[in-house]
Amino acid sequence: MPASMRSPANNTRELCHHPLEHVVQPAHDMRDRMLSEGYSPITINRRLAVVRRILNLAYRRWDWLNQPLGQKIQLLSEKGTARHIYLSKEQVAELAGHMSGAPRSIMLLAAYTGLRRGELLDLRPEQWHPPYITLDSRTKSGRPRTAVVIDELHELVQLPWGVTDNELRKQWERARLLSGLEHVRFHDLRHTFASWLAADSSIPLTVIRDVLGHSSLAVTSRYSHLRTDALDAVQQALNRQTK
Repeated sequence: MPASMRSPANNTRELCHHPLEHVVQPAHDMRDRMLSEGYSPITINRRLAVVRRILNLAYRRWDWLNQPLGQKIQLLSEKGTARHIYLSKEQVAELAGHMSGAPRSIMLLAAYTGLRRGELLDLRPEQWHPPYITLDSRTKSGRPRTAVVIDELHELVQLPWGVTDNELRKQWERARLLSGLEHVRFHDLRHTFASWLAADSSIPLTVIRDVLGHSSLAVTSRYSHLRTDALDAVQQALNRQTK
């Protein structure tokens, strides 16, 4: 299974007790529940894509089904759903104040390293070499990379975490509710870290690409609009030319 589908696959375990030939309706019930709980269409579709892939394999390759039930899994429209939310360091601290233990540490590391939720949950002791966290090829991009941890967070890296994704999710949901940030997704912590780096024009976009593990510089360039100091330099140059 592709690395990008592992986390959604883990989160579809609620469907495991349903026979494959009867899983379509429960999958749609899961979709509707997630919508009511505020999950984004993109997140929901990732989970549904896992179900659809399994159903397609069961029909086309494994001969477990007599009909292509994967075609009946209806995804949500993602039109207009692309958006990035960038938090301030004060907002991150507010969220952390409503969390504790390993979930709090994971949340702070997500904001200050840009590591993905799954990457953080899967960390092993041998990957921690202060001040660096090294990731192997099991990342989303399939390439190893290194994350830098600021000094203030070193004591929070206590591996293995001994916490489940469900426990992390529960604390995260509670924290964003108490902080008045219900619209914020956990993945927005990664976007937040990227925005902090991008705001500093002394850090090349190629470095930001490598730190975040983006597949291409085009992905990283989505944050280039945050480089206001670079725009100020352009304005000053234009002003000099017009004098």
